[in-house]
Amino acid sequence: MSVSPSHPAAVDVVMRFPFVLSVASAAFIEFDGHRYDLDPATQNTPIRLADQHLRPPPPRLPSVFDIFIGISSYRDGVRCGFTLFTAFSRATHPDRVYVGVVDQVLPTDATCLDEYCKLAASHWGECKFKAHITIDSHDALTSTGPTGARHAQQQLIGDEEFCLELDAHSQLITAWDTKLVKEWVRTNNEMAVLSTYPMGFEYMHAQDLTFRDSISTHLCRHMHRSSADAIPYTKGSSIIHDSEWPQMAVYFGGGLSFSKCHAEKRAVVDANMKWLFYGEEYLRTMALWTHGYDIYSPSRHGVAVFHNWTSDPHRIQYVNMLLSLF
Repeated sequence: MSVSPSHPAAVDVVMRFPFVLSVASAAFIEFDGHRYDLDPATQNTPIRLADQHLRPPPPRLPSVFDIFIGISSYRDGVRCGFTLFTAFSRATHPDRVYVGVVDQVLPTDATCLDEYCKLAASHWGECKFKAHITIDSHDALTSTGPTGARHAQQQLIGDEEFCLELDAHSQLITAWDTKLVKEWVRTNNEMAVLSTYPMGFEYMHAQDLTFRDSISTHLCRHMHRSSADAIPYTKGSSIIHDSEWPQMAVYFGGGLSFSKCHAEKRAVVDANMKWLFYGEEYLRTMALWTHGYDIYSPSRHGVAVFHNWTSDPHRIQYVNMLLSLF
């Protein structure tokens, strides 16, 4: 069970510290052969002159807190089970991690929980942390796309302090929980949402399951639109070199989102946007922004999640639109 707000260890501590960054920041990004230097020291300062004394509310960090991981899985049980296993086996505080999975499967499919339990039993001799996992199982034939699943995923959140949204085919590095929380605090913004497209598994250091590179991913461009009213969707991730601090971003990325859980509870995914894929992340961006949240790409020091970008044709064998359009 998550820590109660009345628990003495759960009293909020306002993280007050000077948000001082190096003026000569070495971080830069490149587009179409042009280099752009980044200045994260100014990103929390409003552009409007009359508002430049304003700042976001400082981050509040309880001394003890739980983390909820939300996953929407579509016929991806084997990879989903591995994602859960890395979450528990590599966390600094696995006893404070809780998971909610919307598992969309067919009767013959492997389930996320079964696959996790196989890995857990091999590692610990039992399906350790099974009580920390909530499964909302659905017939894959009635799936209405990612937005419906992500809405259902949000309903599984309890009273955890932080929420992490992942794709079902991800893995986390050693001490991912402390790394993400530390990176979130470094935004100096209670309303911060860390989000990006994670890098592939090949960027993880195989020996000790850490990240040692000097790059990080950033979402700031969208694809060409055919008309002014066409919904923008992200043009993949760009690369920031030598990023020392979280960088304010334009777009939300569904493969990784880390924030206080009040963001998930206030900016709720619309369950009625059936079959929406391209445009889903743009609408999520707008929902967060209009509820007062700012999106940041994690710096190279906050890279904690990696993504399996290989395709699995087995997952898309069945698409029965007639069952789920109405």
